[in-house]
Amino acid sequence: MTNNDDEQFERIPWDQLRPTTGGRRGLIYALAAAIVAAAVSATLARNLTGPPPTTLPLAPTPTAAQPLTTTSLVPTVTTASATVWSEADLMAVHPDDLRAEAAAIAEWFVADYFTADGSGGLEDQLRSMLPSEAPLPVHEPGYRSFVEWVRSVSATEASPGQYFVQVVVRTLGAVESSSYRRLPLRAVEVNVQWTDQGWSIADLPSPIDLPALAVTSAWPEQEIPEQVAAEAVRVGGEGATVLGGGRSGERWRVVVETVDPAGGRWPMVIWVDDPPPTG
Repeated sequence: MTNNDDEQFERIPWDQLRPTTGGRRGLIYALAAAIVAAAVSATLARNLTGPPPTTLPLAPTPTAAQPLTTTSLVPTVTTASATVWSEADLMAVHPDDLRAEAAAIAEWFVADYFTADGSGGLEDQLRSMLPSEAPLPVHEPGYRSFVEWVRSVSATEASPGQYFVQVVVRTLGAVESSSYRRLPLRAVEVNVQWTDQGWSIADLPSPIDLPALAVTSAWPEQEIPEQVAAEAVRVGGEGATVLGGGRSGERWRVVVETVDPAGGRWPMVIWVDDPPPTG
């Protein structure tokens, strides 16, 4: 065997592929082995000489010179400065919303204005509400006033952002160590305006007439059936007694004097349906 034969033998072991005995079958096996060896050689050559595999670029590692930046998930709250509302802005807001706000401001002001508890703590509050030149309430020594309730009854828009609110207030008054007594109802009108700083009281309250209540016609009076009276007393509770009443439309209007746990007696109206027919 020549040197060339030795080199060929080192690459492909032909002697191991040749059968020990001759024949047609051995030749077929030898050809198949040669084909397989050629395919393996081609695959190895392509892998060795082909382009390098593609790799995904990695994100650069942050260094001290390039710190990582993070985004906070908490929203930043900013304090808005006072916004000046133009006439167009006010007209864009629903009138009922502005009217309700003006009425609430007026009730707040009236409750503080007619309170005199002797502590003097409300003076600074009133001064911040009223114009600087407006006088504050000054009472006789020992006078006290407590606001029992206050309600706005109307709010009329005079111009964009300006409302005249009518307020009814009930106060309890006392002097020195005397007990509080309920004072007559009073009604006032408050001028409430919107400025570039928010709602404000434009002037001192103005006294006005109380809302007028119409007098209704008398209710019919007639004898109350026994079963209707018994039902009215049951609804009225313990100690209730029938004072009168009569039929109105399809029902009975029964006037019953009710009694509270402290012994107070309060006439009230109880409506009762016709009793079911008997027999």
